[in-house]
Amino acid sequence: MTTVRFLREDESPPTQSNWVLIELTGPVWVVNSATYTDDVVPSDPIGPFHTRGDAVKAATDLAQEVGIDVVYVRGPLSELPSMNATGKKEQL
Repeated sequence: MTTVRFLREDESPPTQSNWVLIELTGPVWVVNSATYTDDVVPSDPIGPFHTRGDAVKAATDLAQEVGIDVVYVRGPLSELPSMNATGKKEQL
């Protein structure tokens, strides 16, 4: 099961774990599929997506495919679920 955690736009994901990051870029969401283990393993962004839900679906599909357990969604508080804007976990 993939865990989705929400970050404010001024927060960063941890540097010592595997993750997939979704960010709001202008009017669209982009899945930044860079993951961290001992080394940075960058890859091309996926998107754009016009809804956060579509981006989360793409990110969780990617995470499950490559064995990553956490997807971070980073954006302004107005774009994040109010009950999860402080980083509270949401299970998909």
